[in-house]
Amino acid sequence: MDSEENRANCLENLLDVDRYDWDSFHEDFVRILVQFGYRKYLTVGEEDWYKNEVEDGTNCTSIVDYTLP
Repeated sequence: MDSEENRANCLENLLDVDRYDWDSFHEDFVRILVQFGYRKYLTVGEEDWYKNEVEDGTNCTSIVDYTLP
């Protein structure tokens, strides 16, 4: 899955994300990394947020609550 084409598509999607809203950007960044098979690069907080908020479907807590001390 880690091909040149996959990396190019991942980068293209990352560059299309709205970078003016940091929380939204960070959440989209995490979703895109997982979508393209780069989940192993998430921080512990990002992984916890993705698992709880996206996979489990609650999606009501900002990623900031998971990543800031």
